[in-house]
Amino acid sequence: SFICYQVRRGKNMSIAVMRRDGSKQTILTDDESNEENPSFSPDGTTILFSSDRNETVDIFLMLIEHLQRSFLIPIE
Repeated sequence: SFICYQVRRGKNMSIAVMRRDGSKQTILTDDESNEENPSFSPDGTTILFSSDRNETVDIFLMLIEHLQRSFLIPIE
């Protein structure tokens, strides 16, 4: 099983995963925005996270199998 977490890369935060034993660390996001507050879905197939990539903080959904990000919910 895996753990999702946020990690500082340069001046921005990114989303990463790793096995519970610390192996297989993988950065999932790597751009000039801040991605934070990751959380797995109950079935472990997706990660929800917040990002300021659209100049406002929005919530995104990432499908783990395909590493695809899709816009989910704007925070108002």
